[in-house]
Amino acid sequence: MRAAVGASGSCPRATARQQRSSLLRSVVSRKRDVAAKTQREKAEEERQVKLDLVREQIQNGTRVIRQMTDDERRRYPPRTTQPQQPQQPQQPEQPEQPEQPEQPRRRY
Repeated sequence: MRAAVGASGSCPRATARQQRSSLLRSVVSRKRDVAAKTQREKAEEERQVKLDLVREQIQNGTRVIRQMTDDERRRYPPRTTQPQQPQQPQQPEQPEQPEQPEQPRRRY
């Protein structure tokens, strides 16, 4: 027996198969877009989500930010700004050794 032909002249199974494959391609491409984020982008996105949560909590009153007291200001002074790039750890200084004449290399 032959399958019924749809109004467009194609087999209904073929149409369903095409729809599934196009849906699968769109899901895969979305996953690829998500997976293409760098570590920095992921961290920035997480940070933004947290900040949005804090703003929402402040707005609906479940989080309150109060002014510091004078005592707290003395205990916790403002931090100085740090340079943007982390500094390389400094190597301990080696005592200077007197230069020795270079020895010729021996060939074996």
